[in-house]
Amino acid sequence: MQNPKSYYTKSEVNLMIKACRKYRDKLLLLTLAKTGRRVSEIVRCLKPADIDFDQGLVNYTILKRKIQTKKLLPMDRHLLGLIEKYIKTRRIGPDDYIFPISRQRVDQIIKRAGERVGVKMAHAHVFRHSFAIQSAQKLKNPADLVQLKELMGHARMDTTMFYLKFNPREQRELLEEMWK
Repeated sequence: MQNPKSYYTKSEVNLMIKACRKYRDKLLLLTLAKTGRRVSEIVRCLKPADIDFDQGLVNYTILKRKIQTKKLLPMDRHLLGLIEKYIKTRRIGPDDYIFPISRQRVDQIIKRAGERVGVKMAHAHVFRHSFAIQSAQKLKNPADLVQLKELMGHARMDTTMFYLKFNPREQRELLEEMWK
């Protein structure tokens, strides 16, 4: 895996979301930013029937490793509310895609939003990296890393551990502990 300064800060994500002209596009970017899902898992798989709004859970179709698997994961309550409102407003049926657009169209949306606010690395997968890095920076103990691995849908722990190197705070704390 390459070094992702192909990741966004929270302020860059917020600027790009605000730069979108359509509500659908804003919601799409917010969904990518707050879930860490792969773009294809959002545009080619996510349907209202997959979401349990009462429990705050989404049954995602994971499209990795040549096989499709399902994984039940939590979703931010605020985001769930926005998606539920969007589904009702747009009259999206239970088996219809919430975001029925192509991956290429998502990259166009992100590229335009990035251009409007001066973000150079504007690609959909960067939202996934950003989610992982921001989550890794909030880890309190090693058990949290296992939870992040599950949330990201990684098959191997070393894939998740890659994102730990973007946490200078943890490195600083380790140094301080070593020299006490």
